[in-house]
Amino acid sequence: MGDHKYLWVLLCMSLFCVKGLHAQDSSSHRSQKHQIGFDSSRIFKLLEEDENTFDLNYRLAVSENYSLRAGLSYFYTSRAEKELDTRFRVGLDYIFKQEKNWVFYTGGDLLFAYEGLDGHQRRTTSLGISPLLGILFHIGNHFSLSVEPRLLFNYNRFVDEDNFGSDSDEKWFEVELSDIAQIQFNFHF
Repeated sequence: MGDHKYLWVLLCMSLFCVKGLHAQDSSSHRSQKHQIGFDSSRIFKLLEEDENTFDLNYRLAVSENYSLRAGLSYFYTSRAEKELDTRFRVGLDYIFKQEKNWVFYTGGDLLFAYEGLDGHQRRTTSLGISPLLGILFHIGNHFSLSVEPRLLFNYNRFVDEDNFGSDSDEKWFEVELSDIAQIQFNFHF
């Protein structure tokens, strides 16, 4: 079935491109105030997933050029170690250029992440900021594809209550380039 996945992806992308050729004027794109986006690596497993990517994204247009943004990822397993991994972000973006079906924007997010292993009393908490540059291509009035490469500035804290050593409570700062090639499928309404 592996070859069928590639054919399915090729067919979908072809249909999106053909639909994009028949799209209406770009001025109608901003008439939809809401946008919901899904990470493509969750839909097509042949694409590699970035651990910092958000599964579900939302944008609300508050003016012609500004949008409020939010993102959420959630993973829980009730196996013996009971793992919980959740990420949340909120932010703002600004459209600086629109040309036909293309939209270029910049913005930033505030980030929060929590990872915990209950079986071992280990948890990592992260707080951060993330400036980004976004490129969105409209496929008709209600669908689009987008990428948002970003810089991540995270402050992390790891706590291991089962460990009494010096590494049981660690804090560190990290900078990372992320989401360079993560494609998002978006629905506008």
